[in-house]
Amino acid sequence: MPQIRITPSSIYPLKNGNYVTTTAFAFTCRIGGYVYDIEIDEGFEFNGATVPRWLWHVGGTPYQSPRVTAALMHDWLYTTHVVDRETADILFHEAMLLAGCKPSDAKRDFDFVRIFGRFCWDNNTY
Repeated sequence: MPQIRITPSSIYPLKNGNYVTTTAFAFTCRIGGYVYDIEIDEGFEFNGATVPRWLWHVGGTPYQSPRVTAALMHDWLYTTHVVDRETADILFHEAMLLAGCKPSDAKRDFDFVRIFGRFCWDNNTY
């Protein structure tokens, strides 16, 4: 099972609906004997959890805390491809749990990114 340590950053909402990091965001994870130390620099723009508006009544908005912290990490992983897609999605699930999301919410969001995330991954978008 992955282990992850998250150092929170400050994030600021932008007028276009995205967020930008105003300080660095760091995380360390251990998966299958590998340790990843990753830092997201100040100024990284991301869109929160990519949840279609028509699903907000089911899972909440893309900007809800603590989901948005996990979404920051996931968007960065989808943008940089420093890990494979499955690993990025597993880390998203783990980050949601560690950030305080309910296990049922983390599982639902994990399932969504596994089902619908291929387009974003293939097109290097978040």
